[in-house]
Amino acid sequence: MSGQGRLKSWTTIHIDILPGVEPPFIIGEVELIEQPGLMMVAHIVGTPAEMLQADAAVTIFFVAPQAGEGVAFPEFRLSAHRPGKD
Repeated sequence: MSGQGRLKSWTTIHIDILPGVEPPFIIGEVELIEQPGLMMVAHIVGTPAEMLQADAAVTIFFVAPQAGEGVAFPEFRLSAHRPGKD
């Protein structure tokens, strides 16, 4: 998979529910470009919520586990290009 998608919706979480991530943080629904309708929910980083826009191009990356933790989780950040428009 390309790791590219479009941000469809998002919300800001203000309570402590994600280990290792201090609130407030953004969780978004991303449509992957490989298949219309294929959605992924993930942490959105690098941009304040008030600057996000529906259909914004995003790229996935994975956060390395911290010492003593064995889980890497996906995060998306805004892309420099529009998926499917190359």
